[in-house]
This record gives sequence, C-alpha cells and structure tokens, in this order.
Amino acid sequence: MSIMPPKVLGMLAEKKAPIFNPAFFENRENKAIGYPVHTVKPILRFPQGFVKPGYNIGSRGNGVDKAEWPEDLLTEVIL
Repeated sequence: MSIMPPKVLGMLAEKKAPIFNPAFFENRENKAIGYPVHTVKPILRFPQGFVKPGYNIGSRGNGVDKAEWPEDLLTEVIL
C-alpha cells in the first residue's frame, strides 16, 4: 500500500491532472498553531448568500491547548 500513492501522485502530476489546479486551494488562518494552512476550497455555492460554506475553526496541533470541548464551539484556542 505504501508504494501506490507516490506512483499515482507522480502519474497525475506527469499527466497535468486538473486535481493540482491552484484555483482549487486556499490558505486559511489557523490561530491555534499560528500558521496559515493550505487546504481545499469548499465546492458548494449558494446563490442568495444565505449560507456561506467554509470553516470557522482551524485544526489544533498536539499539545497546543487543553483537550476538551469548549462551551462556545467558535473558540479557537482553549486555555
């Protein structure tokens, strides 16, 4: 299994597969680790703007904050 992913990724890069299109990715601010994270953009679009797909909270690195759920789920770093 560890042999296949590098070969497939190499083949996709060689064939210029659209999966590597920079327009499909975005940098998101991540206050928990202090660095922007390069991730895949949301693909859904809502014409009226009632719903805005995306992420409110970034990933947490190991040992960055307390391992518990906050009262307010929009809290980025738990002290």
